[in-house]
Amino acid sequence: MKIQDSSKEVTINKETTTVNIKNEDIQIVKPKINKGGIGERVSDKELESIAEGFMTQKEKARWKKLSDSQRQKYVRKAKTKTVRRNKVKSAFTNKATAQKFSRRNSSIGLTKKSSEVINKSASVAGASTGVGVVKEVAQEVGKKTAKIFNDNDTKRHLSTARGKELAKETIINETKDTKSISEKVVAVIASLGGTIMTAVTAILPILLPFIIIMAIIINVLLMLFGGAIEDEKNTYDGSRIVSVALKEKGTTSGEKYWKFTMGSSFVNDSATPWCACFVSWCANECGYIESGLFPKSAGVAGYKSFFGAKGLYKEAGSYTPKTGDLICFGSNAHIGIVQYVEGNRVITIEGNTGGGVYERSYALSDSYVTGYCTPEYPENIDIPEPYGTEYSYMGWQTITSPSSKQYQLRQEAGMNFDANGFGVIKGRYVVACTTTYGQVGDYIDWTLENGTVIKAVIGDIKNQNDAGCNEWGHKNGACVIEFVVDKASWYGTSKYPTNFHPEWNSRVVNAHKVGSFW
Repeated sequence: MKIQDSSKEVTINKETTTVNIKNEDIQIVKPKINKGGIGERVSDKELESIAEGFMTQKEKARWKKLSDSQRQKYVRKAKTKTVRRNKVKSAFTNKATAQKFSRRNSSIGLTKKSSEVINKSASVAGASTGVGVVKEVAQEVGKKTAKIFNDNDTKRHLSTARGKELAKETIINETKDTKSISEKVVAVIASLGGTIMTAVTAILPILLPFIIIMAIIINVLLMLFGGAIEDEKNTYDGSRIVSVALKEKGTTSGEKYWKFTMGSSFVNDSATPWCACFVSWCANECGYIESGLFPKSAGVAGYKSFFGAKGLYKEAGSYTPKTGDLICFGSNAHIGIVQYVEGNRVITIEGNTGGGVYERSYALSDSYVTGYCTPEYPENIDIPEPYGTEYSYMGWQTITSPSSKQYQLRQEAGMNFDANGFGVIKGRYVVACTTTYGQVGDYIDWTLENGTVIKAVIGDIKNQNDAGCNEWGHKNGACVIEFVVDKASWYGTSKYPTNFHPEWNSRVVNAHKVGSFW
């Protein structure tokens, strides 16, 4: 067959899978496919079933409670992400042709022919949003659908009705109006690019060159505008402890919660009240007891006293609770964890209620509710690429000003080193970083791209006015963490942090403030 316009004549040979453009010799390499062929497709409904294969039984149950339209939104989002990541290859029959093709399409310039094809593809895609994916990527799309669904774990768990609503809100929020023009530009680019690529995948052997052009356009524009997406890099959220608590839902014995908190034997549910122990266990799973954010208490009075001393206990009626707050009942009779407020009711997850861990709902005006403990949850900072790829170190002995917080921290905690010469305070590595992540004495959990967590305490602050230092760190942000070490054993040697900890050979992607030494 032939495709003609005023500028080119394109001849396609189905048998050899080649495309010959008049006066040019270009060959498209056909991607390998299964016996089903490039035309064999898997419908969105089938993709839902494939996605279930990557879910746990509990996740499947919640998945099936979603409406058809909600499940389809997850599938379509997964399809878009998968298509973007699929790599396509092209080859030219000679070097001269390749150079000519490259020059003709340089600087993201599109020939008239390319523009017409892309515009036509966009129109086709717009009318075909329900088109299934090719069989070869169905498993990948199914797995991606399950992951996207699973990533909304906390919101999805809150309750059947509320969970559906929040899942819907999450998807809508992906495309709603945002605070900055840059965000809107990137959202439109990514959406259009994904739609076009979904359509052209169906005619991949024909439009391969144009897919490459579109990939270049999208990548360049995302690089230009992507850095402006992050309006708020800091978040404070009590959803983590709610997520931990909800995973315990249905447990009918308080034994493990009691033993964690008290260290003694558990008798039975009626003789051994364990509601506060449940809260302590959940807090510990999040690292909040170690950081001093929560007490380790088996009694409601202990919680009220701990948070009251910090000015973080609020009387019922004068305060609207938030996710992660602790709800207190009666005269130190019972305690639970707040999930959310809906209308005039507060939804909770509690231990030792009805013989186990279950969700409960109360009117905000319920006289049995006496108040709320309101923890100051940790600050979370995501570190964007390309920052956080290197480490450095400094001698702890170089801190010499007695009036500085750095000096006072060392005096109070003691200047202690581990066997490799790393400074340590209460089992945490002493580090230096910019004030983006906190102040001297703050406990920071650094998460690396490979999943490793470095538990640290800030022992020194890096000056952002130094040459080559920005808000993320030194070396133009490449060095986020500077380890505080023993000057006597490190200086003048070839030592480097990853010599002792090869698991740290990964980019720093997140800083989680979990408490303070003071």
